[in-house]
Amino acid sequence: MKEILVHLNEVLKLLPGSIYLKDSNGFYLGCNEFQAKMAGFDSPEHIIGKTDYELPWKKDANNIRATDKRIMQTGIAEEVLEHATLHNGTELTMLSIKAPFHDDTGKVIGIVGTSLDITARTQAEEREKLALEAKREIEATAKRLLMVLAGSITHDLRTPLFCLDSISYSLKNSLPILVEYYHLAKKAGLTSERELSRKEIAAIEDILNLPQEIDDQIAWMHSFIDDNLKAIKRSTSENLKEDDLVECKSYKMIQNAIDSYPFQPGEKDLIEWDRRYYFDLMGNPLLFMRIIFNLLSNSLYQIHKNNKGKILIYSEEQSETNIIRFRDTAGGAPPHIVDHIFDGYITTKEQGTGVGLAFCKLTMESFGGTITCQSQEGDYIEFTLTFPKINT
Repeated sequence: MKEILVHLNEVLKLLPGSIYLKDSNGFYLGCNEFQAKMAGFDSPEHIIGKTDYELPWKKDANNIRATDKRIMQTGIAEEVLEHATLHNGTELTMLSIKAPFHDDTGKVIGIVGTSLDITARTQAEEREKLALEAKREIEATAKRLLMVLAGSITHDLRTPLFCLDSISYSLKNSLPILVEYYHLAKKAGLTSERELSRKEIAAIEDILNLPQEIDDQIAWMHSFIDDNLKAIKRSTSENLKEDDLVECKSYKMIQNAIDSYPFQPGEKDLIEWDRRYYFDLMGNPLLFMRIIFNLLSNSLYQIHKNNKGKILIYSEEQSETNIIRFRDTAGGAPPHIVDHIFDGYITTKEQGTGVGLAFCKLTMESFGGTITCQSQEGDYIEFTLTFPKINT
């Protein structure tokens, strides 16, 4: 029998977990070496007579004691997760199997238990959980991006249509002059009764440029669609690359956007552009044009709606960045609009979708920059486009 007990003790020493026995008051009656080392003792004898309140995991003693009492009261074994702090401060998660300990008469006189360290498994499960949450967040962001892109396509396709509308406006004003000139020439035997004014001649000559302008707008629409398809493809890939960015001059891009925008009569005169400072940046000229188009469209809408205001554009150099400020003085926006102005589907326009500024934000971020907004309600609203400086 003695030899069997020796072998049994050797087996207990090798077990990769704790084995312990407590009386009904929570005092340890014995344990294996694994449990003793967890408590910082050289020998199991040193833990005898102590409670969990006197051991390194004393901060969890209330929960441990509550579990022990419940098992002794019900007489039913349980499998529970418990937390333990070792003598060196290490935090462990233990999977414990506890059962009531009976005397010879069947009376419950304590608890016998074994606890296995499952910290590594728990941490792995937590990492897997965090990875799954991150994946879901990425998927949600991708879906939001695609939603904004889809809405932006609908939103921004109105711009070239405005251009075609502007061309139609020119035709409507120029063609009557041609008709009048035709009737005059016919009546006089190909000799006009009056000389056309310089303005009328220029209007007729402008008609020759209209087909090319229409072609340019169609080409612009094709490029616009291609860029959106590329953006959608990038947003759903694992590797987001900005391989379509090129070195651009801010002055030329702003000038090109203003020259291309379909202003109604008198609208261009509302712009005050300070040209004294310009800079180089990495970007996409077409996407930058869309940013300016969105800002112009929003500002002109507010100016017409409130019957006041101008548009101010100027650039500044800062220590590590270059910025473009775009301000209109049409009356600004309330704080609850400004706070969510880039979220998407937030708009003050009656027929607006609110995706224009959301796409501006995504575009600026693809350039490695930012766009922010500040406003003084009743006075102005200002957008700040920040670009990283190009290393030279």
